[in-house]
Amino acid sequence: MEIKKLIQEGEELKNNLNKSNYEKIMDWIRNSQSYVETKYKAVEFTKTFRSAAENFINMIQSQGTYNEDYFNQLIISLKECKDYEAFLYGRTDEIENINDYII
Repeated sequence: MEIKKLIQEGEELKNNLNKSNYEKIMDWIRNSQSYVETKYKAVEFTKTFRSAAENFINMIQSQGTYNEDYFNQLIISLKECKDYEAFLYGRTDEIENINDYII
């Protein structure tokens, strides 16, 4: 699955964070985490994504709440991965915050 599609799916799910979408949300998290871990191995993005996913899931399990801020961190993490990938391959037109990559 392409990272842009994962980001789009995440944005759509963000508008419906509730119990009825629990399975879709968990599938999205699993698919996104698998993509990030496969593509980036030990790069910092994997740790950031995993931590955000754990926080979001823990909030659901402990309090039954679907915290939009935690979920948004997952989407932000994927966007950072997308930007990093675009930077590595010279696709600077795809980077949202190009100044973050200029030294």
